[in-house]
Amino acid sequence: LELASYLDPRFRDRYLQNREDTLSIIKEECLSLMDESTEPSPPPEPEPPQPKKKCIGLGAILTTIAQAESSSGTAVLTPEMTVQSEMTAYLEFPQTEPNANPLTWW
Repeated sequence: LELASYLDPRFRDRYLQNREDTLSIIKEECLSLMDESTEPSPPPEPEPPQPKKKCIGLGAILTTIAQAESSSGTAVLTPEMTVQSEMTAYLEFPQTEPNANPLTWW
């Protein structure tokens, strides 16, 4: 009943008696579903190395800046972090009217 209450956007975690236990069960279920849905993909075929053109002047500076931004800006989220962020986002959505149809929300 607590799982269904959490997934109902009218109630969410408002009436959970065992909040931590319920959230833990939901996280585990989400992680298991993520594991089932991700199929191992074959490793990409290595491309032959392309001869690089030597940039000089402003082109070299801009290329260096772009490479630094792209390497530092990409954060890899673990499945646990992804599930936690989705659950937090769900709880932060605006409150649903009590007489609203939860299936319409989903």
